[in-house]
Amino acid sequence: MKKRLKFLCWNCSREYSLYREVEGQPTLKVACPYCNADAIANLAPYRQERVEIFRSDVPEETAIDVTFELPAVIPTVPVTD
Repeated sequence: MKKRLKFLCWNCSREYSLYREVEGQPTLKVACPYCNADAIANLAPYRQERVEIFRSDVPEETAIDVTFELPAVIPTVPVTD
């Protein structure tokens, strides 16, 4: 699912927003539109998994639903190669 996310630049400390895909991707590579600094936004700490177990004739079936509880502004860190 694509969402508009707000990021805080690690280099110039300005906030900016980008439209990004957040499903299954725990890290996003972004670039600040103000100072052009490349950055990484780690979404792993905000990832929530919910497991559902269904009862049926088939042996236990499970479904894992992954969602992200994101803060209003996501901090970024510099890209390290």
